[in-house]
Order: sequence, then structure tokens, then C-alpha cells
Amino acid sequence: MSAPVDADTLERRAAEVCGFDPLDVLQARRARKVAEAAPLRALRDVWDAKRKAQRGLETARIAAEYEAAGKRLPAADTLEMLASGSASYRDFITQAETAFIRLAILEDEIAALTEQVNRGQALLRWASAERYST
Repeated sequence: MSAPVDADTLERRAAEVCGFDPLDVLQARRARKVAEAAPLRALRDVWDAKRKAQRGLETARIAAEYEAAGKRLPAADTLEMLASGSASYRDFITQAETAFIRLAILEDEIAALTEQVNRGQALLRWASAERYST
């Protein structure tokens, strides 16, 4: 009978044979992705309120410009359209789109890493059971 193999050695051997990174490496990589995704998820959760607030600021800025120039203020719906088309509002939207694209990529990467960790754990349970059942 061969000498018992500790869990760390068993994991390293299984990782080498099956061609995946050790679980601690996968879990650390996943943790970094989760940390990067957290503020983007928070932004997504409050996005609609932030968008409306930004458009409100743009509307107020445009109204102030009209008043300062002594021009008649346009109707509210026209002000909203002007605010929605302003360069700073478009930049705000573009930045959010970029953040949400990055979030989608991160969430896919996190899911893939979670799947790899789960597969690795299942393989280790199987290998451990095989090792001690003989």
C-alpha cells in the first residue's frame, strides 16, 4: 500500500492531469473579478436614478443659459430633448455603456471561473473517494 497523499498534493496532481489551475489560484482569480465587478453592479442598481438626475442637471443648465441670454424658455418637453442631446449627457451615457459592457464581460468570466472551481472540487471529491476506497 502506498503512502497517504494529502489534499494539497492530490489537488496539484489532479490539476496537472486534467489541465486546470489549482483551486486556490482559480478562487483568487475569481475574487479579483468579483471585486472589480462590485462597483459596476452597484452602478447598475442605481443607474436609472443617476441617469434621471444627470438629465435634470442638464435641463437646469440649459434653462439657465436661456434665462441668462434673455431668451424665452422652451417648453418642458423641448428642454428635456435638448438635455438628452447635450454633449455632456451623451458622454455620461457612453461612460455607463462602457461600464456595463465591462460588467457583462466580468460576469461571464466569474461564471466560467465558478464552473472551473466546481469541476475541480467535484474531481477532488471523486479522486479522494477513489483513493480511500481501494
